[in-house]
Amino acid sequence: MKLISKYGWSIVPEDNSFLYYDMNNGGEQIGYFKCLFDNIVNIDEDTYSRCKYGVGYKNILKYFKNDVVGPSSVKLEDGSIIVTEYIDSYIHKFDRNGNLVWINESTGDYNNIYSIAYQKDFLWCVYPTVNMIKKFSLNTFREEKSIGEIINGPFNFPEFAIAYGDSLYVCDMGNCRICIIDLNTNEVTEYLKFNEPTWEYYQINGKEIVRLQSGIYILD
Repeated sequence: MKLISKYGWSIVPEDNSFLYYDMNNGGEQIGYFKCLFDNIVNIDEDTYSRCKYGVGYKNILKYFKNDVVGPSSVKLEDGSIIVTEYIDSYIHKFDRNGNLVWINESTGDYNNIYSIAYQKDFLWCVYPTVNMIKKFSLNTFREEKSIGEIINGPFNFPEFAIAYGDSLYVCDMGNCRICIIDLNTNEVTEYLKFNEPTWEYYQINGKEIVRLQSGIYILD
């Protein structure tokens, strides 16, 4: 594995590169960066925000106390964006220009949402403190599927999920691994195992990017 940053988190994919935020162990901001795989460059907060939330980022961030890094977001095919944050866990949808379309509170009734993942017409919500991941219809907000149990389930504090093709990749933090959920059968299998907690996972430019407790890495 190749270490990119010891302090990086909140990865944002951008074409054949990715952006991230650095904060030291004392909680002090180091800055924003763009990894081009062969080199790393500094960027400003506006560049990071625009990539994560789109051109209407300034209006979107008003709903999240201008917290650029904390909220989880996904972009839809039409350029609209869905955003949530773990405290209230309300789901917000904005159009491509950052105008609010709707707010849904029901998905946060189960527990705090740490991450969201998009599967066409559906939204997966990750609930770490109850060890569950739930699938909701974006048309009705009805729960379609729940995977996991508070105890004796497949997950131990899942932190993050992202869909690629017919698979949902889940960072199962407490079990120090990444799992795959087959979106056709909902079967859970172990994909990658580590010796430390897993926080984020992406596939970018034919490479796999993972954020572990010790930093952001490009996998061999």
